[in-house]
Amino acid sequence: MAAEDSGIGTGISSGSNTFYTFPSVTLKKSPGILFNAGTLSNVRTDQYTIKLKVTIYHNGTAYDVTPYIMQLRTHMGLGEPAGRFSLLLSFQKRWDKFVQAQDYVEIQYARYLKVPPVMMRALVSNVRRTRIMDESGKLHRVITINGENYGKLWKQYDINYLVSLPGQTNLGGVDTDPAAGLMFPMLTENYGIGAQDIGGPVAPGDLMQGITDKMLNAQVRVMQQINPQMPLLKCIPTVLPEYQINWLQIQQVQGKAFSLVQQFGNAPWCEWIIDDFTDGAVFFYRNTPFKGEDGQYIFPESEPDKDYFLYPVISDIDIIEEDVGKSDGETYSYFFTYPSTYLIDQFAFKAQAIASEGIDSLAEEADPTTITNPHVVLDHLYRYGFQKLELGSPCIQTNDFDTGLALTLKLNRWLVKAFNWTPFMYNGTIRMKGNEHMRIGRYFLNTSTNEEYYIESVDHVITIGQTDSIGNDNVYNFQTTVGVTRGRELK
Repeated sequence: MAAEDSGIGTGISSGSNTFYTFPSVTLKKSPGILFNAGTLSNVRTDQYTIKLKVTIYHNGTAYDVTPYIMQLRTHMGLGEPAGRFSLLLSFQKRWDKFVQAQDYVEIQYARYLKVPPVMMRALVSNVRRTRIMDESGKLHRVITINGENYGKLWKQYDINYLVSLPGQTNLGGVDTDPAAGLMFPMLTENYGIGAQDIGGPVAPGDLMQGITDKMLNAQVRVMQQINPQMPLLKCIPTVLPEYQINWLQIQQVQGKAFSLVQQFGNAPWCEWIIDDFTDGAVFFYRNTPFKGEDGQYIFPESEPDKDYFLYPVISDIDIIEEDVGKSDGETYSYFFTYPSTYLIDQFAFKAQAIASEGIDSLAEEADPTTITNPHVVLDHLYRYGFQKLELGSPCIQTNDFDTGLALTLKLNRWLVKAFNWTPFMYNGTIRMKGNEHMRIGRYFLNTSTNEEYYIESVDHVITIGQTDSIGNDNVYNFQTTVGVTRGRELK
């Protein structure tokens, strides 16, 4: 079970830790807390308190900065390599004197849960002090600490074939020869990735597991020598078994680890998230859980892991501000999927695919009951014009044309079902009372409008102080802003 459990009051044990609880405020009743595995919690609340704890680990020593926090911001966004945080601290203690880049940070906060879960494990990027003089001539000083979650590791880790780099196994010693030819299996010999079946296909889930174990966690182990409290990163890969990457394609890759994820991650059919729970930092590599116009997951295998991706429920009482509407952005009338590793080009594959499918008319390409690649949506063609979505997948094998064609048909059908109703989707932003259950990659329901949304970005802001305070001064606010897409009114 994930650390952020569905039961109110569950989560980590506080032990000897001190959690800072701020004054209660009276609210109107809110209808329930969240769905979990299809069951609506019947817990209701008339009051809530902000529970918060931020710990910075410097050279193995834990420092509780909670009493000095004036403002905390965290941000997560799908498609972004790393989540971010920003801490605004009072000048009562000179945290800028010793907190430094790459110090380890744990951020916990909650409104509903009695014990706040870990919302972000992060690494400091910069520490700054600021002096501002107001109109009265009074000087205000603050300290700002910014950083990123474990996604920072795959932004930083540089794949370079040298013996001394953390994680390299040097199985074959090729990296000791600077004149080694480009055809050497560098990734396999230096990192052991793709070593199970040399020359054979590599499952993308195995690639992501290898990046986690052989690169990112290798770096974490090095950093644990300074801050042993840092946990290793857990990888949970759950993508279709049909996906296969050409072994040779990955062998000479250099650059940042995240570029390897981007190049072979197979977006938009798959997505990747690094998020934090009390049981650890987790790298999710999964089938993108998009739903079709009928409200069903396009691939049944895309249903998210309920242990981590809960289904929050709110009502209009919780909403402070919203800007939600519909647009023709990402509206397409022509869909085509091809293997990006095809040896000739996509046009040759298209011609071969059309010939193999026996398609000889627009009516056949536009038949909604027939799986074709390419595929045309006539209603969109007449209203929005010729708008094409042609995407290549690195996870389609081309050594067997028929097998590759079957997978392109399946993936193209996914594109059609995922995007053929975009003009009717609700998209925008919703600002609400603070809610720790709002996380990227989840759907949530507004019971007042009976509308469901997919969360693409989340900004949590907790303000618990004012200038010249040392925190804990009874001035606070907790708000959450979510960027939403794929909204629909449930039938």
